[in-house]
Amino acid sequence: MVVSNIENERMASEAVQIFKEKIELIQLPILHSNGFEELYRDMQKAALTNFRIESMFNAEKFEKQAVSEMDELWGKIKTENLLLVREHCGSLLQALYYKKIGEKMRRGEYKVAGGYPLYKLDIEAFKKDYKANVKGIDGYEAQQVLIMFMDSEAEIESTIMLEDQKMTEEDRQRELDRIHTEHKEAQVEQRKLFESKLEEEKERAEEHQKKLEEERKE
Repeated sequence: MVVSNIENERMASEAVQIFKEKIELIQLPILHSNGFEELYRDMQKAALTNFRIESMFNAEKFEKQAVSEMDELWGKIKTENLLLVREHCGSLLQALYYKKIGEKMRRGEYKVAGGYPLYKLDIEAFKKDYKANVKGIDGYEAQQVLIMFMDSEAEIESTIMLEDQKMTEEDRQRELDRIHTEHKEAQVEQRKLFESKLEEEKERAEEHQKKLEEERKE
């Protein structure tokens, strides 16, 4: 029993080391969340292959410990990847904004009568382009970057609207109410995305645990 425990512990440590080495070869960011999770499962399965073949009696607790250490390592790389995904989305967003809006704003094209409707058309086109370019990327993270950007853009939008002398006071109030409503709706949608993301991660974790149990029984 003592010998088998020592050997199982050694092989479990080797499995974790193999997993570490595989992590170091990953090129971040991985923009598609599904591909990221699949990579994790494949790497973990490969790292545990030899352990499952050669482990001795009462090996389950050693495998669980190895999996726990792998989960911790993966959690760190996952956090790093999310930050890089946000950075990627932010850079893309800034480039599209400058192309669609920034240059016109620099030339003062919105600071004229009728400038606000033009600005709104450009903003909608900019958001449409952004969503098309981030299709397939982690939906929650991509949307979060857009929401934070639009929050910062709200003051600029209000300024352009109020400078548009063609709008009546009633029109202005209606537009302000609409901006507020859109912001609230975006927050609700983002909360739904977040809850959906948590549910997906929970399901993936349960499925992963189920597969581990099945592989352990093979």
